[in-house]
Amino acid sequence: MEKNLLVKIIVVAVVALFILELFVIGGGSYNISSLFPEDNNGIEITGTTTFNGTIRTYDPILVLPLNTSQKIIDDLKGKDGVKNTHIESEGIIIETEVRDDVYSLASYLREQEVVPLSVANIALPQTLELELFNGEKQEISTVRFHGMLRIVTEPVVDAGVEVPVSLVGIAQDDELINYHSGKIMLEEKIVEVEALIEALNYMEYTYTIPWEERNNVSDLMKYGEYEYNKLDSIVFNPPLTMDQIMTKKYFYYITYIDANGAQVESSFDNATQLNSNFKDTEFRLPSSTLIIKTDEEIESNFSSDLVYSYKVKLLKNSTEYEFDQIYHDIVGEEKEIDEIIKLNISIVTIADQIITINDIIPS
Repeated sequence: MEKNLLVKIIVVAVVALFILELFVIGGGSYNISSLFPEDNNGIEITGTTTFNGTIRTYDPILVLPLNTSQKIIDDLKGKDGVKNTHIESEGIIIETEVRDDVYSLASYLREQEVVPLSVANIALPQTLELELFNGEKQEISTVRFHGMLRIVTEPVVDAGVEVPVSLVGIAQDDELINYHSGKIMLEEKIVEVEALIEALNYMEYTYTIPWEERNNVSDLMKYGEYEYNKLDSIVFNPPLTMDQIMTKKYFYYITYIDANGAQVESSFDNATQLNSNFKDTEFRLPSSTLIIKTDEEIESNFSSDLVYSYKVKLLKNSTEYEFDQIYHDIVGEEKEIDEIIKLNISIVTIADQIITINDIIPS
């Protein structure tokens, strides 16, 4: 078979597998009943099963969502292991040089927050226990599949790794003849880990600035990093009538007005005059928000919330899992440098391998 024809067949097969569960991590289905002659003498039974199987290889192809940015696609073209890229109606097709390139490229894409899919070829045991929909259990042979299943999945682990698999199986005469809804089983869990406070990154002050004081914030550049959301607006409740709008819009400091609110000149902060001019209405003056990140304490007359960001080091042997990245940043209450704290880490795992860290929160 010509190599180009083989690639086309693989692409068609992958796209066909994705139609029902496209771009869902761990999802996929595969139907091969047409490969075997039907035995009309047997009665088909259907049920679910879970088992541990080893990923032998991935098909040398990745399918990306159509909304993947052009920059990521362009960057992919220059990476080792990428043979070709093209767009189909169901997704962006990445052909790899060899099967072993699939996992490394998928890992890179996850770092770019892109979910790629491929087809995993998974070794399965000689027999499976099928739990029928009536609650009964039936042991069935997998001999027809020659020890291998194909499942659409995100390549979250490398070839050679044992993974838990679930699927819906169809059996006849105690043999698996078909299956669908196959997926590699991911598990979300929270583990408690000890960590050492190594250094202060910054303190974050969040100030609430009253409307009439919003111009009394000055010399912000000295703090280095800050964000000032200054609101020069008025909110009306209930909305103004058309007559009120036509009257109020002529005040010199009004730059825009409608039934629900108004904008004033940035320099205008005379609340007394505003109360006089709008005494026949009900209005609210929204506060502005100032956020400052600094490593120094700040004294201010404005009310503020204060949180601390620290660099922490995860301590080994404090959990059953091995974390590739042992340094993290946490945000919370004030801590002491060299203090040992406990963290709740939300992770996604396959068996005993961490796939993703979702969140890190001081316990």
